[in-house]
Amino acid sequence: MNKYRNQINYNLGFCKLSPQEFINEGLTGKIEWMQHDYKDRFFADPFILEITNDELIVLAEECLFNNLHSGCIVELHIDKITYKLKARHIALQLNTHLSYPAIIRREDKVYVYPENSASGKLRIYEYDYSTHKLINPKVILDEAVVDATIFDNGGKWYLTATKVSDTRQNVFLYMSDEFNGTYKQVSNSPFNTSLRCSRPAGDIIKCGDRLFRPAQDCVGGYGVGTTIMEIKEITTDRIIEEEINHIEPTSFRYSKGLHTINFYRDICVIDANGYLMPIGGRICDWVICILRWFKRLLS
Repeated sequence: MNKYRNQINYNLGFCKLSPQEFINEGLTGKIEWMQHDYKDRFFADPFILEITNDELIVLAEECLFNNLHSGCIVELHIDKITYKLKARHIALQLNTHLSYPAIIRREDKVYVYPENSASGKLRIYEYDYSTHKLINPKVILDEAVVDATIFDNGGKWYLTATKVSDTRQNVFLYMSDEFNGTYKQVSNSPFNTSLRCSRPAGDIIKCGDRLFRPAQDCVGGYGVGTTIMEIKEITTDRIIEEEINHIEPTSFRYSKGLHTINFYRDICVIDANGYLMPIGGRICDWVICILRWFKRLLS
């Protein structure tokens, strides 16, 4: 029965949408889902690496259904017309779980700092276009943090992340003089403690002078939706923010969660979680709910 009810079956979705359009109107437009032939794994945490005339090139987490600690970082080449997966390269694979391959572009180089909390450290890598590999790792935070997200503001570099002790809430702020420097926690207290809007869910969205922080909604479970927070002020020890929008999955197949959103060149990429077998999964869930109801009724 679990194969029908599989709770972790993420896929990547794309739509033509600029950050400004998203802030003004929300997640509008048709979502085109990546088409692939893999039956034993899912893809999540997408960040757009490049857009060519023919392809969308994405870095993402790849994870096997039968080993949820097997995550590695892959480079996916997706046809812009059919959204069919054309090529796949393993960019980074370690003996510890990897996810959330966030990207920083500096001059003519690309840097990636994937989540690797199982190692107890956060490292930043250079991306090598010729080999499709992440190389030259450097430790920028000697701490086990989750879904770290780096951004610059006013010449300073900031990092937001939750900690392994409580990955779904209590998000902390760190700061460094350089994007690839050593990050230091600015306060012992988290700047947000809500399950609805703490854990990072993608890059900071910049619209003119305004900054917006996507955050996971974990109130009803892990990553059931995404909350968009506007950063109102960054002080010496915290971020002051307020909720402006909330996104939930609307696809029939991918209806159980949405926990990453990113933009690049007016293309929006998301991930969403759904039943491995949408109809069978719903039937199994209904049967289980009925059985539980009868069990409570008879007890």
